[in-house]
Amino acid sequence: MKDIDYKRLDHLNPADILELKHRVAERIRWAKEEADFCRIIPEL
Repeated sequence: MKDIDYKRLDHLNPADILELKHRVAERIRWAKEEADFCRIIPEL
């Protein structure tokens, strides 16, 4: 997985844009799972 220069998003090609969407979706999924876990076990 290559690094993406987030300051130059206007120069991304379609494959980079697709990968960026997947990365964002993955991070959102992780955050939701973490939130669910913290709701189940509030003392963490």
